[in-house]
Amino acid sequence: MLRMIDYLKEEGIVSEEEMPIVLYGMKIVLITVVEFISILLVAIWRENILEGLWFLLGFCPLRLYVGGYHSKTPIRCYFMTIAVYMVFSLLLAVIPVEMYRTIELITGVLTFCMVHHFAPIVHENRKINFFEVKRY
Repeated sequence: MLRMIDYLKEEGIVSEEEMPIVLYGMKIVLITVVEFISILLVAIWRENILEGLWFLLGFCPLRLYVGGYHSKTPIRCYFMTIAVYMVFSLLLAVIPVEMYRTIELITGVLTFCMVHHFAPIVHENRKINFFEVKRY
């Protein structure tokens, strides 16, 4: 990663002052890709690939736009994300298929109410301004 930043600096794409920001962004992108791949690998292992994709489709936007728990380090965030998916995956194995629709409806309504009431969650690791608060 440092080679890439050095290359960007040599080409004049990134200035010396921007280097820490670019490095941080690259680390976040890398950990996000690793999270995505890890969840897909767990989904393959648990034989619920479609459900894993649906989880990502619902969970990623919530994480991006709502806020919520913020780990102090990206690696903790990674492990928390994988843990949340593991719980989701294990619940799929325990809950009877006939109850999926009822549980989807209940959790959907509860999630909507919680997001509507609590979003955005302001945390020391995620600062937001007045305009972001209004947008959320």
